[in-house]
Amino acid sequence: VDEVKKRWPHSLTVQVVPRDPAFTVTTHEGTWLVSNDGLTLPNTTQQTNTLLITAHGLRAPELGRMYLSGNLLATLTAVKKSFAALTGLPSPTQVVLKPVVLDARLSSMDSGASVASGSIVTPLADLVTSTASDLMPEEVQVVVPASASVSTFYVLLQTAGAFDEVFRQLQVLISKQAPERLQHLAYIDMRFSGKAFICLQNTPCAKPLEVAAPQAPAVPVPAQK
Repeated sequence: VDEVKKRWPHSLTVQVVPRDPAFTVTTHEGTWLVSNDGLTLPNTTQQTNTLLITAHGLRAPELGRMYLSGNLLATLTAVKKSFAALTGLPSPTQVVLKPVVLDARLSSMDSGASVASGSIVTPLADLVTSTASDLMPEEVQVVVPASASVSTFYVLLQTAGAFDEVFRQLQVLISKQAPERLQHLAYIDMRFSGKAFICLQNTPCAKPLEVAAPQAPAVPVPAQK
């Protein structure tokens, strides 16, 4: 159920959105289907027009449990539904999720301190690792395939914000670039409000993009009771 509204004098309007496969998530442990509301589905579910999500280094989905939610789910949904239409670019082939690195975030804090989450208090020493597989990323890399006008490149996005506006700004930015620059794009950083950074191939800012081809579906990990 997506929405329930009361209508005068004594009626209710209920809006229902079907739960359909929307994302194919691949990790080092295998490949899973995830629905449009973030739930991990059986791999026997029929796949139609899913967006490939590369999540190496993150925890694997568990069958019947929510894997994507909040800002991250909103970001991936926006990329799937409106990125190509609003930017004029080819539809993304995949989105790469990077694990959250805690070292820099916690390096200035006392390892004997603690972080409160609801009623649970966790010592910081238990959180300090090179990466945290249970923390979903705050930014994503959207892989744009090559076309007649652009090279393969990726777009960096924050997992929060007004995506329609960001996509329109990207369209304007692309329209102002010379054709030869578009053929040598490495990435475009759109994480900062009102600003963008363009990196070209074979320049110091260029970094290799970790992409992955879809794997054979794995046997989903059952949820712990």
